Amino acid sequence: MGEVQLDIKLLVRLSQFAVLVPLCVGCIHRSTLDPSQRLLLWLVGLSAFTEAAAYAADVLALPYNTPVYNLFAVLQILLYNRLFAQLLPWPLLKTWFNAPLLLLLVFGAINLIWLQPMIALQTNLIVAAMVVHIGFAMGYLQHYLKTSTATSIFAAPMLWFAIGVLFYSLGTILLYAALSRMVGQTQSSLLSPWSLNALLFILLNLFYAIALWKKAPN
Repeated sequence: MGEVQLDIKLLVRLSQFAVLVPLCVGCIHRSTLDPSQRLLLWLVGLSAFTEAAAYAADVLALPYNTPVYNLFAVLQILLYNRLFAQLLPWPLLKTWFNAPLLLLLVFGAINLIWLQPMIALQTNLIVAAMVVHIGFAMGYLQHYLKTSTATSIFAAPMLWFAIGVLFYSLGTILLYAALSRMVGQTQSSLLSPWSLNALLFILLNLFYAIALWKKAPN
């Protein structure tokens, strides 16, 4: 059992360092990035800072690091909203304080005040945001397939970003659904879902890296 826990901890650590891959790729190619890719690089940088802060909290044996991830969840909602506003021709997203963003922020405030305290991971807000992001990603995929004249459907860098968001969001929602059914069970029974969470985060960062590596078509 101890060896399994060690393997899970190593996998979690690997997932924390996985964000360095797209960060390095984006920094190397920063001179050729288009506006959407630059915004994605900002998101990756913020993710790297969050993982560094969470890692420091673990090393210092702080009682919890969830506030760091909760703050990142809110900032990620803002950046995803702006990213998809650049990718989608939807008038709904053209203003900074648009309906999807405002609804998520209001729900997040309600969740924080009445449902989940700050020291708890804001899973309700995260799942709600992922449902919205799945809609954005599917909308972009549909828009791209209808309008693109590229010989390869994978030529657009941000297509990889959208696919990554779609896989990660769907996988995480299923993960949280599984965890909600495992409340009260032993820690050993929770190891597999958390290892899946780490693998999903590694996969997401690989998609980020591809999106930052590919050159945007002229």
